[in-house]
Amino acid sequence: MEGRPLQNVFYAPRVKNPEISLFIPMYNEQAILGSSVSALEKVLPRTGKEYEIILVDDNSKDNTLEIALALRKKNPRIGVAAYQDGPSRRENLAWSFPFARAPHVFMIDMDLSMNPEFIPIMVRKLEEGYSIVTASRYAPGGHVVRSTFRYTVSKIYNWFIRNYFKTRCFDNVCGFKGFHREAIVMLVNELSIDKSHDRGVFWDAEMLLRATMHGLPIYELPVTWIAGKKSELRFKREIRMIRYFTKMGRILAYERRTGRMRGLPINPLKIVQ
Repeated sequence: MEGRPLQNVFYAPRVKNPEISLFIPMYNEQAILGSSVSALEKVLPRTGKEYEIILVDDNSKDNTLEIALALRKKNPRIGVAAYQDGPSRRENLAWSFPFARAPHVFMIDMDLSMNPEFIPIMVRKLEEGYSIVTASRYAPGGHVVRSTFRYTVSKIYNWFIRNYFKTRCFDNVCGFKGFHREAIVMLVNELSIDKSHDRGVFWDAEMLLRATMHGLPIYELPVTWIAGKKSELRFKREIRMIRYFTKMGRILAYERRTGRMRGLPINPLKIVQ
């Protein structure tokens, strides 16, 4: 794209002393980016805390990055992490978490299929002592509005992850979570970066599995989830997770044997204030 902004750059937010860092992954989101950020800007002040919004561009092919940078220019609370290697699903998002400056770190999908009105409740749960608060479609009290076929596939996947990997969570894919900063930074350091991009949305399940292994307190908040017009789940792509399952077995065995973690590689992004 001619005249495209520089990638592999972290265009940092300029607000001082945020108490909430909200990360939003984006890939070809030009149609909804502005409206989604506007909706979040109405909710976040209700927490009574200063905040920053970090938009993580996963090498979008449309004008998503340009729109994001225009929003940043107008609003000092907005930052943009622009990656050249993507789409990566969760990897570039996870790589960005150490940029958070706030004690409370959140992630939410751009389509806001889970209502951001729950953020103030999630903040209170973190302040009560939970290390992770994850919105849950399938915890008792949760509700899902989507096609019967996709609902069934999702339920089977989550049942398998919960029972095979012992995550103890009813919903292991949800993209709406809150963390204590020290917890998510520790976890992404263990998770490292899967440069093959085979891990996909299994990143969420592995993160919850590792949190459970550490004994971190996790709260599942039942929510209503309404499927967006554009679903990011693609079965032919996500089937690649099977290759990662076998790889993860070797990784965990290595960690148990040596006591060593892979660690998070140096982030390629150059920071621009």
